[in-house]
Amino acid sequence: MGAHVHTVLKQLPVSDQKLEKIRIASQNDDQVQTLIQVIRNGWPRMRQDCPKSVVEYWNHRDELSFENGLIFKGQKIIIPRSERFDMIKAVHDNSHQGCNQATRRASDIMFWPGMSNQILEYVQACSLCEKYRPSNAKEPLFSHEVPQRPWQNVSCDIFAFDNKQYLITVCAFSRFFEIDLLPNTKSNTVIRKLKVHFSRFGIPEQLKSDNGPQFTSEPFSNFARDWHFTHVTSSPHHQSSNGLSEIYVKLAKRILQKAKDANCDPYLPLLEHRNSPLPAIGYSPSQLLQGRRLRSILPATHEQLSPKPINAKKARENMQKQQTRSKFYYDRSTQSLPSLQSGENITFQKTPGEKWEPG
Repeated sequence: MGAHVHTVLKQLPVSDQKLEKIRIASQNDDQVQTLIQVIRNGWPRMRQDCPKSVVEYWNHRDELSFENGLIFKGQKIIIPRSERFDMIKAVHDNSHQGCNQATRRASDIMFWPGMSNQILEYVQACSLCEKYRPSNAKEPLFSHEVPQRPWQNVSCDIFAFDNKQYLITVCAFSRFFEIDLLPNTKSNTVIRKLKVHFSRFGIPEQLKSDNGPQFTSEPFSNFARDWHFTHVTSSPHHQSSNGLSEIYVKLAKRILQKAKDANCDPYLPLLEHRNSPLPAIGYSPSQLLQGRRLRSILPATHEQLSPKPINAKKARENMQKQQTRSKFYYDRSTQSLPSLQSGENITFQKTPGEKWEPG
C-alpha cells in the first residue's frame, strides 16, 4: 500500500502542505473517522446495518483502504468534505478544462461520492468557460406537419448565383418550385414576383421565409394582410428552420451551375425535374400540384399527358413516412437541450461560433 500512496501523491495537483491539510481535515471530519473505523473493523453484512453517515460508500466498500492518515479507493485518495471545493478549484481553475476533461482528470486521482456532478456544476458556473464554450449540439429535428393539399404552405428564399440574385418559391406539398431572377432585392420587387405565382397557383395559407429585410418590411406585412395569408419567419441564424427552401436553393444552384457548364438552357432541366417522380412519393411535382404530367422534349402519349386525379391521401402518407425516416437518421447525431425557465439567467451567441454573452 505504501507504493500506492507514493504514486497517488505524486499525481495530486496539490503541494505537500496541501496534502497535510487533507490529512488534518480527515482527522476532523466525522464521516471520514467513521469510515476509518468501519474499514478497520470490517463492513457489516447488510447495507441497512451500515452507519448512515458512510452508507454512500457502501457500493465501494471492497475498494477502500486506510494508510498514513488517508483513505484510498484503490489508488485514488478520498477527499474529506471540507477540502472538496478547493480540490475542484485546483483541477479546473488552473487550466479551465471543460466538464469532461476536468472530470476525467479528477477521477484519475481522487474520489468522493457525487464528485462528477459537483465538478459539472462548478464548470458550468465558470463565466470564462461559459464565454468560450462550443456552440450547442444540434437538437432533434422538429418536423413540420405535411400540408393537406398543394400550395397550402409555401416557402421562399433569396439566393445568389453567378453574381445575380434569385428568388425561389417552393410548395411544401408538391415540392414544385419556381426560380425568379431579381433585378434587385427590394421588398416591392419580391412582392411583385410572388403575386405572379399567387395569381397562377392561388394564394397560400402560409408563406415561410427567413428574416431578410425584404420579408420583415412594412410593405411585406401589408402584402400578407391584404392578400390574406400568414407570414412566418424562421429563427435568426437558424436557416434549417426554413429547411425546405434551403434544400431547394441547393437544388436550384445545382441546376443553374450544370446548365452554365454545359452551355445549355436551364429551363429544360427545370422542366424535367418537375416531371420526375419524387422518391418514395410516387408522383412528380407537376402531378402533385397540377394533376398532370407536363409535355417536354421527351416522348409522351396523349394518355400520359392527360390530367388524372392523384391519390392525395396516399401521397401524404408516403410523405409522412419519408419525414419520419429522415428524422430518425437526423436525430442519431443530436442532443436534446434542457428547457429554459422564466427568470433564468442565460448566455447567448449572436452567431454560431462566436463568444457567449450574458443575456
